[in-house]
Amino acid sequence: MGNEKSQPQNNNPQNRQEQSNRQLSPLQQKLHQLVKQQEQNIQLEQLPNLLQIHQSQISNIIVKFFTQKYNSQTVNQNQLFEICDFLNNSQDHQYKNFPKLRKLELIFHMMGYDDQSKVPNKQIVEILEQIFNLCQPGSEKAATYLMNRIYDDTMDEEQRVGYLTNKLNQILPMLNDRISNQLVKYIAQIDPPQMKLNNQSEILDLPFLFLLSMNPILNKPMTLLYSTKDSGTSFNRLVWNILGYGGPTLLVVLLDKGSIVFGAYNPANWSDGLKFQGDSGCFLFSLSPGFKQFMSNGTQQNYCYLNTKQIDKSKYKVGMGFGGNNDHTSFRIWIDDEIETKSKVSSEDDTYQPGYLAGDIEGKINILKLEVWGLGGQQALEQQNQFRKERMEELERMRKVDKKAFFSGFDQAMFLEKTFAHKSQVREDPD
Repeated sequence: MGNEKSQPQNNNPQNRQEQSNRQLSPLQQKLHQLVKQQEQNIQLEQLPNLLQIHQSQISNIIVKFFTQKYNSQTVNQNQLFEICDFLNNSQDHQYKNFPKLRKLELIFHMMGYDDQSKVPNKQIVEILEQIFNLCQPGSEKAATYLMNRIYDDTMDEEQRVGYLTNKLNQILPMLNDRISNQLVKYIAQIDPPQMKLNNQSEILDLPFLFLLSMNPILNKPMTLLYSTKDSGTSFNRLVWNILGYGGPTLLVVLLDKGSIVFGAYNPANWSDGLKFQGDSGCFLFSLSPGFKQFMSNGTQQNYCYLNTKQIDKSKYKVGMGFGGNNDHTSFRIWIDDEIETKSKVSSEDDTYQPGYLAGDIEGKINILKLEVWGLGGQQALEQQNQFRKERMEELERMRKVDKKAFFSGFDQAMFLEKTFAHKSQVREDPD
């Protein structure tokens, strides 16, 4: 200990600010931009509007709660970040002023209760009605239903807050996400993302686009390359629509259960082959039921995989994958050539950070909708057009020699049929 040299302190204010910014979550960075644009502290009385809370009783309690915490009528940028982290229950941020609470606990703490406080049932119903109205106006009757279920278990005239919130989280686990989603929806409306879509998405709505846009490399216009709506659940058609595209791509998947949405980003061009491809810029993400990003962990380099070649008794599968093992027996995300019914998802692999991508689902998934978006602009589309032209010319020459000797199943399915197809039957790139 005595021989260790002390590290020089970084006294450069700009460097300290850059280090501070790197520690911010994506949501904090977004809010940082909003606050910086105003170049002034935020009045706490504006906080309920920011959180889209219109009930006067809860609004007054929120303002009073944070006024007491900060002993001020205003909050600066860092304090606003702490409030938003508190509301969103970020797992990787150290709070200065607050414990880590779930959203329901937060509501009761804002009202002056702690976990040991006991609240009369009638008052609990009133509080729950306000919470339900915040999430979905007109659903207040659900509060009485939930209170009856809790009362049937305890028969007490009042409930301890800690017990109450645990029971509510067990009965209705999605309620916490619905509360925090109000913040995302509000900011998405007042500061729309730059991710303009050239075509309507059946998966990505405005809040999802906002979440994705918090990653700067995604906050740009996107072109729809493939969708199950337009092209059906044909794996060959999926590959045809992404091969040759000269830019990054974004895969988005919607499952048939609830509103589970997840996907992956590949910054490199796709190629058809047996080897893993991509680079450390690849990442996975979950959009619903919760927003998470899973970056490369630096251990393995099995970022992504795309193969159309059916080889008998081979370990190489036909499909698209992310985060596979070296034996090609399992993948973090696997899009099978039978897209709808044989695709799979896992919560861990050797290439990306661990965590659930599709709720708590492990293994086989049923895909309802799938889309691939291109982020490379017009130049990437022109590269794809040139690739297709050259490939078609090459395959036509080969076909005249001996098509059985040269063509894979993918070539036959996707290229030869197009040699004689009417132009309107061939999927063209969007302008």
